[in-house]
Amino acid sequence: MTADVLNVRAAPEAAAAVVGKFKTGAETDAEKVVQNGFRKLGENRWAATEFLKPLDGRDCG
Repeated sequence: MTADVLNVRAAPEAAAAVVGKFKTGAETDAEKVVQNGFRKLGENRWAATEFLKPLDGRDCG
């Protein structure tokens, strides 16, 4: 993650409700699904791709 605090949103849009937050250096699983610049982290959990980077050896597509 490349932001100080990253909002996790309920839908793949900037105006969607915030359902969680990650601090710098946090790690999480993600899916290969990307919509509107947001990567799906799980059911009703999306984060802006511009602030995410895959872990070494991971294929996030």
